[in-house]
This record gives sequence, C-alpha cells and structure tokens, in this order.
Amino acid sequence: PPGRTSFIELSLTTSTFRHYTGLLTIDGLLNGRPDITIDAFRHLFLPVFSLSLMHWATLGRITRASLINEKDKDYVTAARAHGLPEWRVVWRHTFRNVLLPALTSTTLSIASLLTGVFIIETIFNMHGVSELITRGLRETPDAALALGFAVYTVLLIMPLMLTLDIIKALVDPRVRESELSGNQ
Repeated sequence: PPGRTSFIELSLTTSTFRHYTGLLTIDGLLNGRPDITIDAFRHLFLPVFSLSLMHWATLGRITRASLINEKDKDYVTAARAHGLPEWRVVWRHTFRNVLLPALTSTTLSIASLLTGVFIIETIFNMHGVSELITRGLRETPDAALALGFAVYTVLLIMPLMLTLDIIKALVDPRVRESELSGNQ
C-alpha cells in the first residue's frame, strides 16, 4: 500500500532498512533513504488529490458566495467611505466574516473525508481502515469493530468541532458576546 509497509514488504526489504513506524514516508527519512520517502509521497499524491478535490471546490464556492454577500454590506461601504484602501477593506473587515462559513465547511469536510476514504481505498486498491471495516462487517458481523469505528469517528470529530467553536469565538465578536450573555 502506498505510504505504508505491508507484512509481505517487510520480509522483502533488506535487513539494513529498519521499520520503525511502518509508514514509508517516515521510515525512509529515519533510515537516511529520502528516495523511499519521495516514492511513497508520489504514490500518495493521486489518492489524496482525488479525496480532497471535491472539498476544495465546495470550500471555494462557499468562500466566493460569502465574499460576494459581504462586500455589499453597510460596514464595508462605511470602511470605503472612510478612505481605507481596498485590500484593507477586504482582508481586515470582509474576510473576517467570510472566514466563519469557510471554517465550518472545512470542519464538516474533514468529517466527511471518512466516508470518502472508503471509495478512494477501493479505487486505488489501498488496504486501509475502510477495507478492514468493510470486510469485518460483511463477512463476520463484528459488533466490536462497528463500535470501535464509531468511537474512532467520534474521537476524531468532537475535537474538531470544539476547535471550530473556539476559533469562531476568537474571530467573531458576536459569538463571544452571545457566550458571555448566555453565561450570566
């Protein structure tokens, strides 16, 4: 599998190449073999690109729509009337409000990457967690495996959502104000 050493490959490699982590991208560097690391990254490029392409398009569409929506608001007109340069109006005032929907979209995209991995691993014949889960649930219905995947997903998504809420509170004063007024 690209970027990861399988058990068959472990036995075929030379005895001087040590497998510290099982990840070729890291083990190549630890063994002083950057050619192995570069090759692993080359094999990972297309699956990663395919997995992220849809999410980049969605993020671009949301950012563009938010920017178009924000540029005609009164506070932007007031900033321009005060004589601020256009770059400052966009980056200092407008971008801050555009950032919130983009951050939300990015966080939800990271969560939805888990479902995309099932398709990408099948198409590129990569043996990863999705193959394990699919085989485990199809061949021998394994409740522990299903529960483990659910816990794994929750442990991945919950910190992302918490981080998103913290960033929103730092970026948007309206969120800070609502949190402060809600706590009183």
